[in-house]
Amino acid sequence: MLVTDHAERRFAQRGIKVSDIEMVMRLGCKIHRTGVTFYTLRRKDIPDEFRRRDRLSKLEGATLLVRPADGVIITAYKNRRSFRQIKKKGKWASLNPLLRGIH
Repeated sequence: MLVTDHAERRFAQRGIKVSDIEMVMRLGCKIHRTGVTFYTLRRKDIPDEFRRRDRLSKLEGATLLVRPADGVIITAYKNRRSFRQIKKKGKWASLNPLLRGIH
């Protein structure tokens, strides 16, 4: 898993562990918007048998931004309403070729 320096700082600031990142990418909803791929973990993405676990319930709303061209994680944040906000974004809000992964 490739991660930018910025993302590593955000993981540390927000208390997100490597195991959490893997869980969000495996269970979370994948959405392509604004030239990046969002992985966000919604309540309904967490299996019922895991909802009672303290660590997984705290991950609800965890969101990763990933560059689609090479799979590098750009940043991460937690917001329980992130799915709604991401769905409102345009498919390509920026024409910057670097954001779209075209070099």
